[in-house]
Amino acid sequence: MAYLGKTPSQAVRSRYYFTASGSETSLSPSEVTGLSFTDANYVDVSLNGVALVSGTDYTATPSTNTISGLAALTASDVVEIVVYDTFSVFGGSVKGDFDISNGTLSAEAVTVTSLTTSGNITFGDNDKAVFGADSDMSLFHNGNNAFLDNDTGTLFIQTDALSVKNAAGTESLMLGAADGAVTLYHNNAAKLATTSTGIDVTGTVTADGLTVEGDATVSSANPRIRLFETDTTDLNTQLQNNGGEFVLKTLLDDASNSTTRIKVAHSTGDISFYADNGTTQGLFWDASTQRLGLATTSPDTMLHLKNTTANDGPVIRLEGSGQNAPNQLIGGVEWENTDTSGDGPTVTSAIRNYSANALGSGGYLTFSTHDGTEGGEGSDAVERLRIDSNGRLLVGTTDTALYNNTSGNGFIYDAATGSTQMLRAGGTTILANRATNDGKIIGILQNGTEEGNISVSGTTVSYNGGHLARWSQLTDGTKDLTIVKGTVMTNLDQMAVWTHAATDDEEEWTEDNEQLNCMAVSSVEGDANVAGVFVNWDDDDDGFNDMNVAMTGDMVIRIASGTTVARGDLLMSAGDGTAKPQDDDIVRSKTIAKVTSTTVSHTYDDGSYLVPCVLMAC
Repeated sequence: MAYLGKTPSQAVRSRYYFTASGSETSLSPSEVTGLSFTDANYVDVSLNGVALVSGTDYTATPSTNTISGLAALTASDVVEIVVYDTFSVFGGSVKGDFDISNGTLSAEAVTVTSLTTSGNITFGDNDKAVFGADSDMSLFHNGNNAFLDNDTGTLFIQTDALSVKNAAGTESLMLGAADGAVTLYHNNAAKLATTSTGIDVTGTVTADGLTVEGDATVSSANPRIRLFETDTTDLNTQLQNNGGEFVLKTLLDDASNSTTRIKVAHSTGDISFYADNGTTQGLFWDASTQRLGLATTSPDTMLHLKNTTANDGPVIRLEGSGQNAPNQLIGGVEWENTDTSGDGPTVTSAIRNYSANALGSGGYLTFSTHDGTEGGEGSDAVERLRIDSNGRLLVGTTDTALYNNTSGNGFIYDAATGSTQMLRAGGTTILANRATNDGKIIGILQNGTEEGNISVSGTTVSYNGGHLARWSQLTDGTKDLTIVKGTVMTNLDQMAVWTHAATDDEEEWTEDNEQLNCMAVSSVEGDANVAGVFVNWDDDDDGFNDMNVAMTGDMVIRIASGTTVARGDLLMSAGDGTAKPQDDDIVRSKTIAKVTSTTVSHTYDDGSYLVPCVLMAC
């Protein structure tokens, strides 16, 4: 850039001096205070009054304001640096014409009183045309979309006609005309337009809701809601609210030729469904008595549907005039063909409520079959299924405690507790058949996650992801929460006892037990009476503190802090509730388990830890 002028208002020439202390080869602002330049071509350097040659005797670098490449200076050498600053326009008025071509004019906070252009003004991506004293509105394009951003007040568009089209200008999106319609388009086809009385829609209207408001002038010729076709030869539908009633009519040709189909009375809530002539009430709901009548406006029962044609199908009938009268059930439903002379079925299927309390306390709902005798309330009725007031489903039994029975057949599902009971007098009680291929027969889940299963492969049945376990107790029947999972347990001579208190249905009784003994934490190193490892306390059996103790199969076992085990080690009791490796690889009476992995699944506060193993306690 050329150096123009010699006054500060046009350009500036700066001079710097440096006295060497010896051996310097470069100078920077740290040696020459204030040294600064923007163009290496406008820097002159001299040594002891002798001009140096740029690029040969020195190198000027503007980015670091550094003079480098000097021959090593001698003490007391004087370096003179002259910098010619760039030209800038000073403040004031500039008059005349300027042509700027292929360049960039940078300006900050320029105020223009008036601007007239004969060409385009181009804004880059996200560069805004800003309007208003507080940048109230802006117009910009972000490279993908255009934005008209109005932050304050209302955006007014004042025009006698407004047309919104697609980018190519070939399709209308919206059209607005002064003193005329505003029309919305879909795929260049008009769909909704305003009119002098409302709107005109071409096509189907889909809405989440509809609210219609207007004055009280409603009549057959002026309904609140009217669905009408321009073709008067077709039947049309009219919805009308007239004098406190909701009326659904069909129209023929015009509103004066209508036939009532459904009427809802506001004062009573009665609903009438009309026959072909529009005057006879074919189906009537009496809201006050909560009765439904067919071909009558005075139903005397809740519901009565009867087929009067012989051999034309079964009858469905509900009445409340007496439990023991023929075909009359309290709170029941009965399917029956009463004409046994025809070809219809002669066996009645029924859902019955024998209890006068319905499904209240002590009530139940039953499904029965009988031989077709009227009423079917005698010894011929055979109960097949029952749902009692506690939510229990009983099939083939009325006994709610099948687990105490030693004979008979039955199935119970208790919805309140989620438990299931099954009883069969003889033979297999549960049959699980996978008919197509090998795979899982039963999945065992906890909290929605499958933890194990029973599967079949050919003739082999596998019990996957588990171990054999048994119940046990401490000798005093208490719960010791210091016993943690994986703790080594030992057998005791004392047997576990489960005594149940007396109830309204039975006296106090004690469960038979000929094999489950009490246990304690193993306290003998190499204990030959090892019973297995502790799993958890059982909280399901109220009143008893039962331990679940794993004996054989996949499990984790507790190892003391500082004790190291290896995969394949045989383990024995360490005498403190933990296990440790045997000194040989022979399975003995003291052998508890074999280590299957050294992966630690949990570490307790005392430093003991759990590793996977295969239990061999029995």
